[in-house]
Amino acid sequence: MAKKRDKTYLLNLLREKNVSFKNIILSQDASMQNGMDAILRKYIPDDIKIINGPKGKNFIVHVDIPENVKAAFEELKSVYGNKIREVHRLNSVSYMANLS
Repeated sequence: MAKKRDKTYLLNLLREKNVSFKNIILSQDASMQNGMDAILRKYIPDDIKIINGPKGKNFIVHVDIPENVKAAFEELKSVYGNKIREVHRLNSVSYMANLS
């Protein structure tokens, strides 16, 4: 059975494995990273440095979607079109599929 991963899971795991540290580098989705930063600041000593990685916008370069991936998406859209919603982010438009 998988362990429940709550907000203090990382700290508990580090204690369990006897890992000592002076710095923690966070590298997640920006909103998840901000949340983890806040939790860690609440539970770790002040002398441990939290280093936040990528901030999201303007960090990752543009990536063109390959034509075969676009074609596969169009095929899936023909079947699951009612489960796809349009997502607007700044000046770009992307699509999210909710296939669950």
